[in-house]
Amino acid sequence: MDADAVRELFSGLRVHAFGGVFHVPARDTYPALFAWDSAYHALALAPLEPRLAAGELRTLFASNRLPDGLLAHERSLPTEEARKRQAHFTDRLGPLWGVGDRSLLIDPPAPVYAAARVAPGLVDRAVEVLDAIDARRAVYGGEGGRPEGVPVILHPLESGTDASPMYGSLLPGDPGLAWHERVRIISLRAARLGWRAHAALDGGHPFVVADPTMLGWYVLAREATGGIERARAVTAWAMDHLWDGDCWGGWDAVSGRPLPVPTAAGALLAACDSVPLDAAERFVDRWLTPGSGFWGPCGVSFNPLDPDLRLDPGHELWAGNDVWGATMYWAHLALRRVGADGLAGRVVDQLDALVERHGFREYYDAFTGRPGGAGAEGGFSWPALGHVMRSDLESDRRPRQKTEPEV
Repeated sequence: MDADAVRELFSGLRVHAFGGVFHVPARDTYPALFAWDSAYHALALAPLEPRLAAGELRTLFASNRLPDGLLAHERSLPTEEARKRQAHFTDRLGPLWGVGDRSLLIDPPAPVYAAARVAPGLVDRAVEVLDAIDARRAVYGGEGGRPEGVPVILHPLESGTDASPMYGSLLPGDPGLAWHERVRIISLRAARLGWRAHAALDGGHPFVVADPTMLGWYVLAREATGGIERARAVTAWAMDHLWDGDCWGGWDAVSGRPLPVPTAAGALLAACDSVPLDAAERFVDRWLTPGSGFWGPCGVSFNPLDPDLRLDPGHELWAGNDVWGATMYWAHLALRRVGADGLAGRVVDQLDALVERHGFREYYDAFTGRPGGAGAEGGFSWPALGHVMRSDLESDRRPRQKTEPEV
C-alpha cells in the first residue's frame, strides 16, 4: 500500500478538536471521535507517523472518558452537522447519549491494544478502561464483591458489528419491525438500567451478550498490557461456552444459551496467545482458507460466504458478504499467530488491490470487490490498516503480547 496515499488519506480526515488532533473515519458520514476507529488509525499511522499515531490515542483517552472510567464509543464534533446527526440517531435509535456529546455506548477495547503497540506511555491510563469494563460491564464473576467476570455488551452497536446475524434472535419486538425500531427498544431499556451489566441482567434487559468481537479485543488488550491471568480466565470461559469445535460464537446471558453463529470476529480470539494454539489452527483451517469460510475472491468477509447475496449499498451494516479493512486486519492477526505468514501476505495483497481499484472505502463485496458505504468522497480510514499489516510482515515484527502476569 502506497505510503503517500495513506498520508494523503489521513491528511484529509484530520481534525483539531477537544484539545488535540485525531482523524474521523470519513468526512462525509462520521463527524465524531470514535474509539475503536482511533485504534485503527493509530495502528495504521504508526509505521509512517508515530507521533501522530500516539497523539490520536492521547486525544481519545483524554476526550472520550466517561465519569465511570469507560471509554465512550464516540464524541460528537462541535459542529452543526454533528449535532444534527446526533439528534437524528437519538430520534431513530433512542437515548444513546448522556448529557453532552459523549455516547453512553462503549466499544471493544481496541484502543488499549493500540496503546500498548503505539504509545506505551499511555498504557497505565488505557488499562483503567479495562478495569472499568470489569467493574461495570462484566457478569458471572464477583468474588468478594469484585465483578471480575466475562465482559458483555448491552447493545448491538457496542460490538462495532451493528447488524450481525448473531443478534437476530435477540432483538425485542415484532420480527416484522424494522431493525432500528427493535434496537430502539434495547436503547430505552439499557438507559433505564443505567448501562450496568448486572443491573441489566437482573432487570430483564433483553440484550446481554458475550460477543466475540468484544471478548477478542478485551483479551488481546489484557495480553498486550501484561494482564495475562485475566486474559486466561476469559479465554478459558470462551473455550467452554463459545467454542463449537472450529469457531467461537456468542453467548446470550439472559437465557444462558450459546449463539452458534460463525463470524470473522472469531479471528480475534484465534489471535490471542492465551487461546490454545490447536484451537486457533482449527479456526484458520476451517474459516481462513482462501475460497472458503470467510475468505472470498476479493477478501475476508465478516460473515460466511454466500454467493446468492450481493452487496446492496443501502443494506444494514455487517449483514452480508462485506469485506472491511477491520476483518482483513483481524484475519492478519490470526494468521500470523499460527505462523501462516504466506496467507497473511495474501490478505494484504487483496486489500491493496481493493484500494488500488476502488479507493479507500468502508467495505467491499467479497466476490466482486464492489465498494459500498462511506468514503466515496475523501475516503474511509480502515483500509489503511493494510499499511501496518505490510510493515509487520516486511519487518518480520509480530504483534506479540506480554506474557508476564500483572504485578
